[in-house]
Amino acid sequence: MKNSAITQKIKLAFILSFFFGIVLLVFAAQYWWHYTLGIIFCTYIGYAFLSYIKSIKLLGQTNTLKEQNYASINKVNETNTIEEQFFSEQQDYQETKIALPLGNLFERISDAFFALDNDWNYTYANKTAIALHKKEEKYLIGSNIWELFPHLKGGDFYEALHTAKNTQQPQRHEFYDTLTDKWYDDLIYPGADGISLYYHDITEKKKAEIGLKTAHARLNFHLNNTPLAVIEFDSNLNILQWNKMAEEIFGWTAEEVYQQGINIEKIIHEDDRNSFYKKLQSLALESNADNIISNRSITKDGVEIYCEWYNSFLKDDTNKNGVVLSLVKDITTSKLTQTELVHAEAKFRGLVEQSI
Repeated sequence: MKNSAITQKIKLAFILSFFFGIVLLVFAAQYWWHYTLGIIFCTYIGYAFLSYIKSIKLLGQTNTLKEQNYASINKVNETNTIEEQFFSEQQDYQETKIALPLGNLFERISDAFFALDNDWNYTYANKTAIALHKKEEKYLIGSNIWELFPHLKGGDFYEALHTAKNTQQPQRHEFYDTLTDKWYDDLIYPGADGISLYYHDITEKKKAEIGLKTAHARLNFHLNNTPLAVIEFDSNLNILQWNKMAEEIFGWTAEEVYQQGINIEKIIHEDDRNSFYKKLQSLALESNADNIISNRSITKDGVEIYCEWYNSFLKDDTNKNGVVLSLVKDITTSKLTQTELVHAEAKFRGLVEQSI
């Protein structure tokens, strides 16, 4: 609008100038060259006027195009802004949509779950975790774990969490809480924003394991201090258990037996093997069969000894295979003494018969 008004004023000024030139030609010209100069003057003014009008129009068109471009750019920027707002709202919506089910999921699982930020402050804890912590949620969230539970600092749990954070590798840790006398199985997952931890109470399971280990240790103690050799072997005669007295009687160490694959056949005298195997088969088929076997055995050094085997057969689920546990007594001394007595008795009887 502004350019149009200026153009109108300039146009009026040129018209007046052109009209004034014509008047001069008509009333003031005295010579022919006056007319010629007047015509040239008027033509020049007209040409300049038309050129200027065209430049003004082009300038107006250029300004119009610029205004249109600016308007287009503004619309594009507005569109981009709207799209950014839309995608941002969509992302927030999706994150909220995901976070809500995850929150519900954490509340439904039986395991305790809590999250810590990089400053070791609680950011979330489900109901199970809150119950195990024995703290109200308002006192737990935002608090520092090492300030709430200072007795944990420096312990295995403390080291496991710091290892996970420093290495960014998941950790699994069985943690014993001395204050509550409870065992927990911890699954620790590190991330860029902190630590997430799942855990559950395994106290009963752990006590059972400790009890089993204690019983096993006691049994091993008794087995290794009994005056009898304790030998356990499977249906293929592979030795599974070999105590200290078995080492003393037969000469092979437990390490040699396990590594070299020494089996029962190696320690039974070849003339007594068939009778030994038949009695074991009878024991496997009949629980009330005679479980005592006396036979000759061979030591690592090749020495022939006499042994008495007290056997028990434990069948597997199929009742076809199983393991044999044998308590073996070295009766070589008594056997030789008995043999000598028999020989002495026979000799004495012969002498008596000769004297009569």
